[in-house]
Order: sequence, then structure tokens, then C-alpha cells
Amino acid sequence: MALHCCYQGKITSSAVLSNLYAMGVTECDNMLMHVAVSQKMSDKERDAVLPLLATGFKVWSNFIFPW
Repeated sequence: MALHCCYQGKITSSAVLSNLYAMGVTECDNMLMHVAVSQKMSDKERDAVLPLLATGFKVWSNFIFPW
């Protein structure tokens, strides 16, 4: 499950960056990740999944925009 969550973070980051590129943006100083969590998730599930999503998002964003 951990690997899938990191991949989902990378996919999300790629989608955001793709939209920026489509609008002609060549530099990005900051990106925010907004997350909606299902009320059906337990606290334990949420606490396990969200850090992995954030890690995938952050790692991929830094890979694409290293500055």
C-alpha cells in the first residue's frame, strides 16, 4: 500500500505541473497540496496514508522543479 500512496502523490504532482505547463508557466516557486479525506477512513488509515501521499507529491515536485 505504501508504494501505491507515493505513486498517487507523484501522479497528483504531475497533473498540477502539467496544468501549469499548459498555461505557459515556466517557473514555479511554490506548490500547495490540498487533500480531502473520506469520513469513512479511520484515524489510523488517514495517519498512514496522508504522509505517504505528501512524500510522493513533494519528491516528484522537487524532481521536476529542483530550485
